[in-house]
Amino acid sequence: MELAIPLAEVNGRFEVSAAENWIIEAVQGDFQLGLAPQACGLQGLVDPAQLAFLEQRMALCPVSRNLPATVQKRITVTLDQQQSS
Repeated sequence: MELAIPLAEVNGRFEVSAAENWIIEAVQGDFQLGLAPQACGLQGLVDPAQLAFLEQRMALCPVSRNLPATVQKRITVTLDQQQSS
C-alpha cells in the first residue's frame, strides 16, 4: 500500500524526445496504478491529492533529477480502470 492506496501493480511508460544532435529535449512518464482485487469498485475513494503527491514524488526520480532544467519533464499518475474493475 502506498498512501493507503491498495496497489496491486504499477506500470509505467517513458517517452523521450531528442533533437537531431541527440540532446534530450523532453521526457514524459505515464504511470498506471492497478488496485488490489479487494479494492474493486473503490477507485472513487482514491483522493486526487494522493495521486498528485505520487506525481510529485515520481518527478524526483533519478531520471528527472539528473536532467538539466532545460529539458521538459512531465509525469502523470492515473488509475488503470481495467485493472481496478
